[in-house]
Amino acid sequence: MDSAFATAPYPAYTTTQLLAFIAANRGNPVMLAEIERRTLRDAGDISVMTPGERLHHIQKQKGA
Repeated sequence: MDSAFATAPYPAYTTTQLLAFIAANRGNPVMLAEIERRTLRDAGDISVMTPGERLHHIQKQKGA
């Protein structure tokens, strides 16, 4: 993990894996919140992005 930027919960899991935990009834409220945050992030909501995600998003927009 890059310690230069704060990360969101469960950085080692994909959204699909988190959804599988929820489906298997092994999830928790933090997982649900992270899935919602990622959904908003993927829709382009900059306000929910971590600093690293925001940087990546801006670089992608500039074509870098």
